[in-house]
Amino acid sequence: MAQFLTDPVTDQRPGLDSGCALVGQLIALAVAQVPGRPAAGITAYRRGDLTVVAASTPRAQLLDRIQLICGNGPGVEALATARPLTAADLTVEHRWPDCVAWLTVLGVRSLHCQPLVGRGHTALGVLTFYSAYPTTFGGHTERIIATVAFRAATVLGRDTATTTREPGSISDATMAPRAKHTPCADEPDR
Repeated sequence: MAQFLTDPVTDQRPGLDSGCALVGQLIALAVAQVPGRPAAGITAYRRGDLTVVAASTPRAQLLDRIQLICGNGPGVEALATARPLTAADLTVEHRWPDCVAWLTVLGVRSLHCQPLVGRGHTALGVLTFYSAYPTTFGGHTERIIATVAFRAATVLGRDTATTTREPGSISDATMAPRAKHTPCADEPDR
């Protein structure tokens, strides 16, 4: 994993036909390095809408979609502020009550959201790791997640179909109705 994360970013690697595929592989490699078997997903702007663009599992895809459907949540906040956010124990979390209710019902106990920030501090999306255990994310795991987020932002920042927003330019009211899911495999070839 270390070599893959430090190699120059290119989506010309054998078997990878898009930036989406590359960020999917980055997620898979990172999940394998984080204790507690977390799930992870990336939500990013694609063609002007917030969309789940990659996920480690169908469950992670669902968890990211819940935040979009609720129109709030830790990932939405991390994206809006362009700042990382950790919720160490969702059972005692009072922010984002509707979203947290859904996430906890689905077995999420802690999470870490790392914004994908492009050139000029432009918010491209957010990488969220979900765990069934409290206090999963700290020092070493947050560094792994931050490295993956940097690499994913580099790939997504080059994607001409990615529409960016300035940090703080989204709101719950304007984002939720526009949120949708477009699986990478369903995207037309460019």
